[in-house]
Amino acid sequence: MNVWVASNVLAGCPAIGEWITRAGFTIAQQPGGVDIALLPGGSVSEGTRYRLAITKTSDPEAIRALLADGLDDVLVEPLSEGAVMAALTLAEARLARRGRGTVNELRAILDASPDMISVSSLDGTILWASRAHREVLGYTSEEMVGKNGFALIHPKDAARAASAVAHLAADEPVTDTEVLLRGKNGEWVPVEISARILSGVNPRLVMVSRSIGERMKYVRLLRESEERFRTVLDTSPDLVTILDEAGQITFANQAHAKRLRLDPALLIGQSATALIHPDDRATAREALFEVFFSKFQDRLGAAWPRGRIVDSVRYRRCPIHRTSRRARRRPHFTR
Repeated sequence: MNVWVASNVLAGCPAIGEWITRAGFTIAQQPGGVDIALLPGGSVSEGTRYRLAITKTSDPEAIRALLADGLDDVLVEPLSEGAVMAALTLAEARLARRGRGTVNELRAILDASPDMISVSSLDGTILWASRAHREVLGYTSEEMVGKNGFALIHPKDAARAASAVAHLAADEPVTDTEVLLRGKNGEWVPVEISARILSGVNPRLVMVSRSIGERMKYVRLLRESEERFRTVLDTSPDLVTILDEAGQITFANQAHAKRLRLDPALLIGQSATALIHPDDRATAREALFEVFFSKFQDRLGAAWPRGRIVDSVRYRRCPIHRTSRRARRRPHFTR
């Protein structure tokens, strides 16, 4: 551990530097970010883990006041080598206990996470694993320790894992990489992995894995639902298009190819008015505006009339009405 000594403390006791060195501590040259600081009573050293005040008074009330100001311990002058060594040894022991307490608190927080969190050596050997591994993979934390995390990855994801390792070796974090991990029962579990290397004297690989089985299930069901929906629309003999709020075509069914001899794929991204005669585009734009904004009628509390006729087509809140041939040729609104 390193110790910084304030200049006025060193001036009052020139031998204190030798005492600190003989006790096995390193003397720091800068006051910030040190383990232990020897300060005059009432002084403050930012970023110091343990502040040891040097004071000339032995009054208990004065000492309690110093400790109440955030100081960790007090040494009363005149200083002796034995007193300084004892104070430094006590400070080292207290810092060690603080460190263990911090680690235990951190482990408790990580264990409460639903994500699987592990700390490994750079070769993939797991040194610590959170409790979530039991819920997802079936392994307890104790069973995960000693396993090689890379050995749990499915062979088909080996290339993806190798690419991730290359990024980590280049000190680049890996985020949202999907792989399959082998569970205790032999089944493969889809997970999403994020990892990075914590540098230091003993570099460690920290990995956070999240089960995405439920998400993949819903994505698959959504995809199947969309495919069924498209199949229904493609089998319709009517021209069916789906527009976004900008009025651009996002879907056109196969009836466009049969009735208009247009490739539906080429219509994607075009304006809905591109297929309408120039003389009718203004009226069509007005009709589209009415359709898109009718969904906000209740929310805005506006008194929009119901039963409007738009070219005999049922739009949102617009029932079908039979109109004359002229009305079908030119869309119009009635109240």
